[in-house]
Amino acid sequence: METSPAVAPIRPNVAAALRGVILAPASAFAEIDRGARWIWPIVVTGILAIAGTLISGPAFEVAMEAGMEKARAAGGEMSPETMQRMQTFTVIGQAVSMPVVALLSALVGAAILFLTTRGLRVPFKSLFRLSAYTGMVGFGLNALLGGILTRVRWNGGQVETQADLYPRMGLDLLGGEGWARAFMSAVNPFSIWAAVLTVLGVAVLAKKPPGKVALPVVIGIVLGALFGACMMGLSLSRMSS
Repeated sequence: METSPAVAPIRPNVAAALRGVILAPASAFAEIDRGARWIWPIVVTGILAIAGTLISGPAFEVAMEAGMEKARAAGGEMSPETMQRMQTFTVIGQAVSMPVVALLSALVGAAILFLTTRGLRVPFKSLFRLSAYTGMVGFGLNALLGGILTRVRWNGGQVETQADLYPRMGLDLLGGEGWARAFMSAVNPFSIWAAVLTVLGVAVLAKKPPGKVALPVVIGIVLGALFGACMMGLSLSRMSS
């Protein structure tokens, strides 16, 4: 009796997954389902976010000026050289933290999705890989464009407060300040794009039509967006205090 030769498993193509998230989502999700490693999208997301931070670097001067005002109010003084060093340290520190923030964002997003999609029986590791890849859009490209817009507005003399370091790219274009702005900003082209990718990706991982997974996935996305909005709200509230 002849036995058929064993078929070697198809190794995931990480490059195809990275390209596919933006250019061909269906092929990207297939590679993610095969186990495409999560570290590379985190690296790409971190690089995009670092680039956005460095591009907007000069605009961080407004944060240093706010620090000088607080120092004067407390009876102290800050030399221009100290201010420049602090500005450089702030920009570099924020840039260095971006990969860590990208990783934590993917972990939190995957954990929330895992809780809301338990009935779909998709493993946490698969959801984490998906969150890492969709994060290139929702976090990486968002941060890059945000940095470019902040730099353009800085060059035009339109960055006057620390809150202006967060460009308006979503519903917050309609107005709103503080906490209201934080929650409105959660709805923007990049978050919507990432949400659509997440629904389609979970459908591939669960081996179900998108319509069958949309409700629990959207609930998870909304909860994740609310968490992110709370983080931004805390930041904006500190700036105004």
